[in-house]
Amino acid sequence: MHARDELARVEWLRQVVVEAGVEAGDLLHVLGARGERDHRRIVLAPQLREELETVGVRETEVQDHAGGCALGERHPRGGRRGAVLHDEAGVLEIEHHELGDRGIVFDHNDARPAHRTDASVRALPDRPLSLATILAHPDDETFGVGGTLIKYTAAGVLCHSLSLTRGEAGQSGRAGAPPIAKEQLGEIRAAELAESGRRMGLISATAFTYPDGALADAPPDSVIRDIVRWLPAIRPDVVITWGPDGGYGHPDHIAAGELALRAIALAGVARHEPELGDHVHVRRCYRMVASAEVLDRLGELDPQFTAYMKTLAVKPQRWERSRLGAAIDIRAVADRKWHAMRAHVTQQQDLDRFERFRDKIDFASSEETFIRAFPDPGGPPLETDLFAALRGAATR
Repeated sequence: MHARDELARVEWLRQVVVEAGVEAGDLLHVLGARGERDHRRIVLAPQLREELETVGVRETEVQDHAGGCALGERHPRGGRRGAVLHDEAGVLEIEHHELGDRGIVFDHNDARPAHRTDASVRALPDRPLSLATILAHPDDETFGVGGTLIKYTAAGVLCHSLSLTRGEAGQSGRAGAPPIAKEQLGEIRAAELAESGRRMGLISATAFTYPDGALADAPPDSVIRDIVRWLPAIRPDVVITWGPDGGYGHPDHIAAGELALRAIALAGVARHEPELGDHVHVRRCYRMVASAEVLDRLGELDPQFTAYMKTLAVKPQRWERSRLGAAIDIRAVADRKWHAMRAHVTQQQDLDRFERFRDKIDFASSEETFIRAFPDPGGPPLETDLFAALRGAATR
């Protein structure tokens, strides 16, 4: 499940040099040295095939910090495509105690199949960390995890947001105001997404055009492939998506979370479908959830919303503190989050509700809570930084 821990043992080496032409995210064969007469040329160790086991790869230690590309607008393609691949890669499985502090270094100066004996090992250059959200509607990124995004953009993390719909089935302005036509509302809400992203400091904010209110009925292969095409432009280290109960049982939220996880799995393996772009390894994934104390307090203050949740097919789970995987303190950026939330002008009814409860429920001003999708799915230990494990790996 975790490629970092399952890279096969390479005895005594702190760094492994790979030849030019290897791309970030490529699966690597573990190589063993020949005997003293073979002058340091390398071959596959003969016993590897017998010991090979199949595991799912979700992250990688291979990084190439020289590349990069700009994000272009993505338009989903209609119609059902072929079945989504469920690839798995074979790597040697080893125990945690057998791991050393090893890194992968790209030797861009040597494209020969075998390295020169004097090839130098260079330290991995620094690069900004990257975070992406894959959610259902414009405003999910701000109302749900806006504080987390602002906190990380302020720390230099490159943050991106993807909405799978344009929210055309949502609210259309202030109560009593003339309603906005559905064909116009989607365009307006996509613009609100862009503005809230600007206020939060995002690098990009993208909205697909899958149907709002019917995301669960959209052709899953089509949605997944469009996410997979989007990921190579972003190359996120960490992804945030909706939790298994969609926060409070919203079917679009639930569908977005499941589609995102399937797309991340597909994007992380080598494929025979070049049109999907380079494969991308997301190293950590978190799922946004509403804590039990927040939902309890919301139920006390807004019985109407509680009654609405009871009409939904999926009921929210009770995410007690002991079940959470991460809680991000956003108090220092709460005012900036509220400023970004107000960019979603059409969602005035929700904004008014949040304003009424702002001093009574700290769900928008205090912290944002998550469980882990991978690695170490689920809850404890409770993390306070989504990038802590990656920063620790970068300094070793």
